[in-house]
Amino acid sequence: GVALYPENASSGMDLLRNADTAMYHAKAMGKNDFQFYVEDMNIKAMERLELENNLHLALRRNEFELCFQAQWDTKANKLCGLETLLRWRRPNHGVVGPDKFIPIIEETGLIVPIGLWIIEEACLALNQFNKLSAENISFISINLSGRQFTPPDLVENIKQIFGKHKIDPDKIKFEITESILMANPIKSVNTLNEIKDL
Repeated sequence: GVALYPENASSGMDLLRNADTAMYHAKAMGKNDFQFYVEDMNIKAMERLELENNLHLALRRNEFELCFQAQWDTKANKLCGLETLLRWRRPNHGVVGPDKFIPIIEETGLIVPIGLWIIEEACLALNQFNKLSAENISFISINLSGRQFTPPDLVENIKQIFGKHKIDPDKIKFEITESILMANPIKSVNTLNEIKDL
C-alpha cells in the first residue's frame, strides 16, 4: 500500500494509516499487487466496517432467511430436491446480494455460527415441506465453507441438529468446494468421512 506526502496526508501517522488502507485494497485485488491510496478507499473501508458490524447483529436480529432453489429430475419429471440459498434482508436496505456479504462472513468467521443456523433452518424447512407436500422432497443441499471445517465440533453439531429435528441424514447433501480440501487435506478428508458416516 502506498501513500504520498503531502497529497495523501501531512503527518507520519496519517500516511501510515492511509498506506495501510491501500494495502488492504491491494490484498483484496489478489496477490502480487500494490495500490496507491485514494480518498475513496476510506469511504469504502467505512462502508465495509459498517457492513461487518451489521452482519454481527443480523443473526441475533433474525435478518437472515433461506430461499430454496428447486432441483428437478428431468427423467421422472418431478421435483427431487432443493438447494439452500442464504439471503440477508437488511432493515432500510432491502435484500443484500450474497456477493456483498458472503465473502465478509467467511473472512470474519461469522460463517461458522451462520452455517449452523443454515443447517438448522434447512432441517426445519425439510420437515415442513414434507408435511405440506404430497410428494416428499428427496434432499436439501447445503453449501459448506472451508471456514466451517476449522472448529473441531462441526460433525458433533450436525449430529445434534439432525437428532433434534429427527432428520434422516440421507436427506441432506453437503456441497463443498475444492479449496476446502486444499487448506488442510488430512483434517478435511477426516471431517468429510465423519459427515459421510452420519
